[in-house]
Amino acid sequence: MAGLTLLGEYGSDSSESENSECENSLKRPLTAASCASSELEPGSKIMKLPLPSVLFGPLEIPQDVQDDPNLHQGRIRSFPHVKGNWATYVYVSGLEGTLSDIELLQHDLQMVCAELPIKLEQIEDPHLSLSRVVTIKYDWIQPLMSSLKRSLAPFPRFKIKFMDIYILLNEEKTRTFICLGLDQSDRILRDLVSVIDANLAEFDLPAFYAQPKFHISLLWALGDQTLAFKARLPALRATFISWLDTLPSKDVQVSQLKSKSGNKIFMFPLGTS
Repeated sequence: MAGLTLLGEYGSDSSESENSECENSLKRPLTAASCASSELEPGSKIMKLPLPSVLFGPLEIPQDVQDDPNLHQGRIRSFPHVKGNWATYVYVSGLEGTLSDIELLQHDLQMVCAELPIKLEQIEDPHLSLSRVVTIKYDWIQPLMSSLKRSLAPFPRFKIKFMDIYILLNEEKTRTFICLGLDQSDRILRDLVSVIDANLAEFDLPAFYAQPKFHISLLWALGDQTLAFKARLPALRATFISWLDTLPSKDVQVSQLKSKSGNKIFMFPLGTS
């Protein structure tokens, strides 16, 4: 309050007498006559400048953003929303020509579980995650993205192969996923994760899972539904195999990675150096 007290004393009688010459020159309207003389005319009155009203009102303390799961299909944040922090992750998206096929698989798998008393939602943008979702400051976005682009450019384009159906539960045990499993023996995915982790470590951000199970999430449901979905796993796998037989190729070309930070999307072409 000492700072506010000092500000409140600006323009008081004591300061007025000590700094009258400064006030006369600063507060007197600038006219041709005033320019010719530095003295005030007899009977003239000095007008005090009002202090900003914010100095006398209550201090406004920013309120925490209250997360309402009802606005997000019941989903709960993995970490609290903090103003100025941007959720960020690295991934493979689009899957170059197979998105319409994956949407068909989503529908067919959803039909397999239609009799369960569980509401299944489709993932709107199926993708392969290569990092955790981390939060970064706005000022970190460009340095991190530039670093990732340099580090990922030497990697060649590669292919991913669809292998199985997985049932996975998130760390918070708030959502269960039906996923398209990928070939886990492909070394390039682990090498990519290692390079991405090294870049994130420069900003003190957490690494990916120690033993990642590479997958593309297709459907999700609230809560721990692993037992119910695993009971349907034979039918889910049969549906996957039938779908796989319709594809012209069992693997998909990947020519770029992406990173999403808030509402910004950055692209990292592969094999460019």
